[in-house]
Amino acid sequence: MKKLSRTEAQSQARRLQSSPMLAPQSDEGRKEIVDCLMRNCLDVEHASRTMTHLLDNATDPRNLTAELRAAAEATRNVPQALPDGCPRCNLEPDPITKAPRWMAHVPGERNGYSCAVRCDCARGRWLARRDQERATQQPMEEPRKGGMQPADFARLAAGDRNDE
Repeated sequence: MKKLSRTEAQSQARRLQSSPMLAPQSDEGRKEIVDCLMRNCLDVEHASRTMTHLLDNATDPRNLTAELRAAAEATRNVPQALPDGCPRCNLEPDPITKAPRWMAHVPGERNGYSCAVRCDCARGRWLARRDQERATQQPMEEPRKGGMQPADFARLAAGDRNDE
C-alpha cells in the first residue's frame, strides 16, 4: 500500500478535466480537490478508485468536494483485486492451468433454511460487499422489444384472430 502524496493526488485530480461539468475552473478549486483527496483517501489505489467512482457516479456536480468525500467513503474498503479464498471455499486447481479456484457460494443456513451463502473469509466478504453495491445501484431499464402486447396473448388464447 503506497501512501498518497500530493503529486499523486494532483494527477488524480487532473482526471476531472475529462468531465467539463465537474472540473474546477480556478487554481483554488483545483487545490481544494487535491486537499479533499488527501483528507479522504488512504493510499494511491484508494484515490484512483475514488476518482473513478466519482467520474462514473457523480449526481450533484455543484458540490464536488461532498461528492468526492462520498465517493472516498464508498470505495474505502473495496480492494480492486479479489482476495484469495479459504479452505472452506477452495476447489480443486484448474485442470489445465493449475490455477487455484474457489466457490462463489458455500453451503450455509439463512433464516433456518439451508441455502448457498457467501463464505466468511476475506474473499466471501469482498463478494458480499460487491453484491450489496450492485443491489443499491439503479437498475437500467431495458427498452421493450417488439412483439405482441400481453392483451394480444389473451385474445389469441381465447381463439380470437386479428387478420380481418
